Amino acid sequence: MHYWNAVKNEFVNRYAKDYPFFYTTVKFIEDEENMETAPTVERKSYTFNVDQKLYLTQREADCIYFLSQGMTIKKTAVELILSPRTVEFYLQRIKEKFKQPNKKSLLEHLKTYDYFEEFMSLMQDEFGD
Repeated sequence: MHYWNAVKNEFVNRYAKDYPFFYTTVKFIEDEENMETAPTVERKSYTFNVDQKLYLTQREADCIYFLSQGMTIKKTAVELILSPRTVEFYLQRIKEKFKQPNKKSLLEHLKTYDYFEEFMSLMQDEFGD
């Protein structure tokens, strides 16, 4: 419970210059109205087939990368700091997009795309493996 109180305090004190931030990525924001100085999150997507509009969001791509490395859903969840149910949800969405019944056939299907090798190298660079 102490951890969550500390996280709550960091959000409450996000405008305090001298407050030490240990548990969150929240940083001091000098001017709330001037959001140009605030860091922006770049959302990526990985397009496998432009004609059929088959793409993966960043989180879906993260899940596929770790699963293709032979990790289980639980290990993938730990690696991505998600719950196993969330990883299962992402996988379900990916299977529906690519019309595949299970994880094994999904991974085999993804390997048939020319973009898959480039995708894996991009993900390797991102995770530093």
